[in-house]
Amino acid sequence: KEPMDLHGKIALVTGGSGDIGRAICDALAAAGADIALTYVGNVEAAQASLARVTAAGRRAVAIHLDQRDEASILGASAELRAAFGGCDILVNNAAWNIGIPFPNLTGLDADTWDRVQETNVRGPYLLARELQPELTAGDGGRIGRRAHAGVEQHRLLVQQGRAHPSDPLPGSGDGTEGLGQLCCARPGRRHPHGQSIT
Repeated sequence: KEPMDLHGKIALVTGGSGDIGRAICDALAAAGADIALTYVGNVEAAQASLARVTAAGRRAVAIHLDQRDEASILGASAELRAAFGGCDILVNNAAWNIGIPFPNLTGLDADTWDRVQETNVRGPYLLARELQPELTAGDGGRIGRRAHAGVEQHRLLVQQGRAHPSDPLPGSGDGTEGLGQLCCARPGRRHPHGQSIT
């Protein structure tokens, strides 16, 4: 793949306070992007991620976001715009999941299912919808998501007997994959480093 050159670009990374989110922030900063990262409750971890980005010479801001809450999405988007004027790249990294210790759906109650879907599918949809004007400006933005990798990992773990088929993650991952197609004017059009939004 061609190397990324993201100088002059702004990236929003949800869940940037976690281990995977921090690694995503590091990679984007190394490619030249300025970073807005979100967190739910772990302020210390968010500040640690922010410090790594600024140490790489890039601008960064940490923003509180509960993506189950539409008002929080609107507030976080306003903070993003106040800090950077918008974003060119949206990485839907934040997700929630719980392993169900049963091999069937009786171990998965409706409240847990709803929380997974609200966090992993509805939240990214609302965020992409809110940021659509910025993501479609100029030559178009990019939406990245890690759900597909998570689904494939889950399927492998099921085959190995280390996870249960009733785990709700795959359902939300497939939904997020569909969301990526929905967000594109031309479904299936991909940039080498993410879904193209034009």
